[in-house]
Amino acid sequence: GVSAQSVKLFNPADTDLEKGRKIMMAADALGMDPKAMVGETAMMIVKGDPGNAVIKRSKTHRKKYSDILTKTLSETVYPSRIKILTHSYSNRSDDIWIKLSSGSTKRISGSGKQGYIQNSHFTYEDMESKDLDDYRFRYLGEVTIKVAGVAMPCYQVESIKMMGEESRYSRTHIYLRIEDLFMVRTDMWDQNGNPHKTLRVLAISKLRGRTEYTIATKLGVSLVDDPRTKRIDEGRDQYTIMEMTEIKVDDAAQIDDSLFRKESL
Repeated sequence: GVSAQSVKLFNPADTDLEKGRKIMMAADALGMDPKAMVGETAMMIVKGDPGNAVIKRSKTHRKKYSDILTKTLSETVYPSRIKILTHSYSNRSDDIWIKLSSGSTKRISGSGKQGYIQNSHFTYEDMESKDLDDYRFRYLGEVTIKVAGVAMPCYQVESIKMMGEESRYSRTHIYLRIEDLFMVRTDMWDQNGNPHKTLRVLAISKLRGRTEYTIATKLGVSLVDDPRTKRIDEGRDQYTIMEMTEIKVDDAAQIDDSLFRKESL
């Protein structure tokens, strides 16, 4: 069957390409992000043995300046001190700088964005905002998947990057909750067309600011255990779990704009 939401989103004559783009445009237009947000982030990185997981802790400050520009400062406080400053643009590629514990600052651009953040399984590209015009989207259908242990009806949309900076991925499948177009999972294939990794939302919270926000407070990204299977498995061997706590939004966040200046790094 087709959900009531779909009847509102699509015209019966829409092609799968048109449907895919309409879903992504509608999700993008919702603007679900708080105006400002601060929180503490813990990252658990597992490479083979969960008993030897590496834990990294950071403070995150994020502020939305317009529909086009959001600035984020992630400051690692344990085990080493590293700062990552991102100016995210919805209409062009993001500007990213990293200040290493040695004190030197470098800019991350082009293929550098395919690199892994702090030795985790997240790349800069994974965390970057997307300019929808750089992608071709195709609607694949409605599926029900488990999100944080709960079965949720979702739209499944294929995304292929056609323009802009080169991607690590030949294609991705994006799952968005039908009820509110919240993105809950992304499956990724490498440039050889092999299953590569999956990014899942593991916990969702509702937070009150100037309005009520839906926020993914826990994310897991895992490399596929066996790329030869041709399907995306959950990856029990190589994964990173990122969890955000002590979150304050909007007026409660109280962020000094000077934090987001490159010179402040």
